[in-house]
Amino acid sequence: MIHVVKPKEARHRNSFGVAFDLLAIGPQSMVTKMHYRKENLIPFHSHPNEQTGYILSGRICVLTRVSLHELPPDATYSPPANIYRTS
Repeated sequence: MIHVVKPKEARHRNSFGVAFDLLAIGPQSMVTKMHYRKENLIPFHSHPNEQTGYILSGRICVLTRVSLHELPPDATYSPPANIYRTS
């Protein structure tokens, strides 16, 4: 089954003080549109599914227990399931 979400149907959520739109979620992947603010600091956490991100504007740091990546606009990242990370 294909999961389709039109822009007006996206579910607006908030987690760790970060607003986001939940666009699609499946058993092995999740797509969200994150709305980070400069002061956001996300604690280490993990998800049961893979997540993929694309940076539209600004910069973020993606930190795992073994690596740190500073990402500029147009960069992408994809942490595997069950990896403790922050962004």
